[in-house]
Amino acid sequence: SLIQGCLRGMIPATVFESIESAVSADVPHRDQPLHKFKNAVARAAQRVENLHCGMNCGIMDQYASVHGKANTILEVDCAAMAHRSVPLFSAEAGGYQLLLVNSMRAHDLGSNYNEVRADLESAEKKINLYLQQTMDQVLPVSYTEMAGASFGGISSLDIIDSLLEKEQPEGASQLLDSLSTREHGRARYAVSEMERVAAFVALAASSTQDSGANAHEILTRLGTLLNATHSGLANQLLVSTVELDRIVAICAELGQDKVFGARLMGGGFGGCALVLANASHGDEVQQTLQAKFAVTFP
Repeated sequence: SLIQGCLRGMIPATVFESIESAVSADVPHRDQPLHKFKNAVARAAQRVENLHCGMNCGIMDQYASVHGKANTILEVDCAAMAHRSVPLFSAEAGGYQLLLVNSMRAHDLGSNYNEVRADLESAEKKINLYLQQTMDQVLPVSYTEMAGASFGGISSLDIIDSLLEKEQPEGASQLLDSLSTREHGRARYAVSEMERVAAFVALAASSTQDSGANAHEILTRLGTLLNATHSGLANQLLVSTVELDRIVAICAELGQDKVFGARLMGGGFGGCALVLANASHGDEVQQTLQAKFAVTFP
């Protein structure tokens, strides 16, 4: 049946593109007859984003909107439309707070996001061309499959590095295209982030085995992964902003005893940063972020 309605709120139009996919997934998700068709709802919400906003986005946000649960991490295989639920100790048991810090800069995804995706797709094709021509790799290899993998004894990241600009690997065809600097950084981020995701999920899975006994150590390691992700988002994927970088820098200045880690949220180009804070210092973290951010961006 057709669902018709009107949403009314205080969210600026320039920000709505960052939540439209989640809203599109959540509204039909609340309709009980549609509840059992979660993947179909996610796909429909993705099409809203692709067709209505012109955003060539993937399925992650929509998928998480219909499958997400409290105190649970979703390890999502976007290609297969499948996931594994990994319990994470609660904030109370682990002694942490998750803070969403507004950078006060609206999401400006627009053509920026589509450019990122185009670069990643172009780089993936070039990497696969090299694998086909020099490693006899028959089937295409995705970034997910490149993570932690090696071909002919050479790691995926080393192969990506060898394709940067004009540094053509020995034996490569004259027709083999090299990666631009931007494609190289973004491809390297994609593979490295896949590896970080696997490490993050493994740590999260271990968090419930000790009833929070080693919570601080686990949270510190999770935070280190978040910090590494933000560094990659800023310096390799090139989707951060000075405001988001400042939030993450302030968190680093506070030290990991107070802030375990931080990273920008979503597709970048504005929006919020996610801060994994020590609950014992939650108030101090919030006050320091507000004060120092206001000095930089009055």
